[in-house]
Amino acid sequence: LSPQIIMYMMSFITLGIFWVGQQTQLNYLARSSRSLAWIHIAVRLQRAHRKFGVSSDLENAV
Repeated sequence: LSPQIIMYMMSFITLGIFWVGQQTQLNYLARSSRSLAWIHIAVRLQRAHRKFGVSSDLENAV
């Protein structure tokens, strides 16, 4: 496989691990609020930016 595909798969798996952990935490909540939803959106936005950081690092390395 090419290095780009391997890096994409690794970043996707990393994000998936974080998402599963976040869903596990949510299972312990009895209720949620609108502010909690915005916090989760902000966390997911931060994690999505990691993917773009990995792809730009890969382009610079190759």
